[in-house]
Amino acid sequence: MSPVITEGIEDVLPIDEEAIGLNLSPLMAKYVADGDLEKWSLIAARIISRVAEAMEKPIYLIPHVTNADSNDHSFMQGAVARISGSSENITLIPPKYSAEETKWIIGRMAIFAGARTHSTIAALSSGVPTLSFAYSIKAQGINQDIFGNTQYCLDPSHLDPEAVSKQMVSMLDSSTIIGKELRRKITEIQNASLNSGMKLRFLIGEN
Repeated sequence: MSPVITEGIEDVLPIDEEAIGLNLSPLMAKYVADGDLEKWSLIAARIISRVAEAMEKPIYLIPHVTNADSNDHSFMQGAVARISGSSENITLIPPKYSAEETKWIIGRMAIFAGARTHSTIAALSSGVPTLSFAYSIKAQGINQDIFGNTQYCLDPSHLDPEAVSKQMVSMLDSSTIIGKELRRKITEIQNASLNSGMKLRFLIGEN
């Protein structure tokens, strides 16, 4: 999926070149807090606050799923309301953008950390160094395919404010190296996919 920039979006949503993207979902309550959404909301508030404090850069909370029964925007809105300190450097993206527009927003981030698998795919495919909150084996598999390891994954059992902020700070410090490697691997994967398509066409007899 290609990113789409809507005319005028940069006027209503100016994004700093050092922006940090973060996606948290209510679904994670099952893996982080034994299904206790209230408890997970409190943890999420502390994660957002600690990341903002540690990074000292604009933080963008980016919803990726906004269904009635699982709404990232509503969840992160509630988490932000629980932050006791200043939240002036934290921007919650409104749930009005399409998937393509959301990918464009994610692609503008210096680094990104996400829960929703497709939010991390959007970031990785845009060449953005990405920390995956790996409650699903899919996240581990994607990272293994791209990097050959899972060092940019955090297991739900390790999902606390200090662990998240520490990993994100470390990734930001190495973002140039990570980004270069990521773009190289994404190009290889895209080329391999195209070659597979051509081989399939040959096997089924299409020219």
